[in-house]
Amino acid sequence: MKAVAWGRVSLFVTLVFALDWALAAASYAAGVRYGTTRFVALGTLYMGVPLLVAAVLHAAWREPVMERLGLRPVFNAILPIAVVLGVTVCVGSAVFTLLMPGVGYSPEALGVVEKAAALFPPEDVEKLRATMASTNGPTKFVFGLLQAVAAGCTVNAVVALGEEAGWRGYLQRALAPLGFWKASALVGVVWGLWHAPLILQGHNYPQHPELGVVLMTVFTVLLSAPLAWLQVQAGSSWAPSLAHGIINGGAGLAILLAQGGNDLTTGVTGLPGMLVLVLVNVLIWRTGTPEPLPAVPAAPPAAAGH
Repeated sequence: MKAVAWGRVSLFVTLVFALDWALAAASYAAGVRYGTTRFVALGTLYMGVPLLVAAVLHAAWREPVMERLGLRPVFNAILPIAVVLGVTVCVGSAVFTLLMPGVGYSPEALGVVEKAAALFPPEDVEKLRATMASTNGPTKFVFGLLQAVAAGCTVNAVVALGEEAGWRGYLQRALAPLGFWKASALVGVVWGLWHAPLILQGHNYPQHPELGVVLMTVFTVLLSAPLAWLQVQAGSSWAPSLAHGIINGGAGLAILLAQGGNDLTTGVTGLPGMLVLVLVNVLIWRTGTPEPLPAVPAAPPAAAGH
């Protein structure tokens, strides 16, 4: 059995954290705050760093970047399953949100309007209120879901590839000797903590930013195995990118028809989304653990004496 490429793991993780945390710190110092367009731009740049670092490392070691990071093939038979996973997480989170104590059904999306009031100017909130009142709740949800799938299969998938090629394409393969579940869990922990600078500014858990770092890590651990399963089955980073992109695009749907609760008890990254992912993980476990993709060498060719 091959040893874990701990040198590769530590170098990759160190570089990704150093670059992204420095980017977040510099942006904060420059006045970029959660809830602004510039914060969205920051998040997009932030997501691209894992792919950039992984590609540079493989290129420096004169290894095939496209193949190692799963950038080929783009299309395969697993992509529809990726779409199903993304939709399942969005819809399941919405259902579980409505079942949470203290959460009620609001076809006028009053919960969304109330949350927006804490982040945006009054005039923007009133425009949102008018938009939400113009269409009935279920129709808004269906159209929102279709938009999330469309975005997840296009621009969101490209943006999510920045994470997936790094976390699944590079790190999961480097940790492959640990086995599927242990490698997925460790990737999930690293992935969750990597979000910390954004979470502390209010991303995903604006009401509980400090506790949100812990909860985001729990969420990413639960999401890590399903995305790794897609990566293994497809032999490509595009499949998990598709699911990841749909989840990102449809995250707001989980609270669209809900009123009450908070960021811990509602939404994809709250308890409802975690419950959905627990069920998905159980399904993967019951259907059989997939064989991991071949592990990367423990050392670059030059260091190994070739």
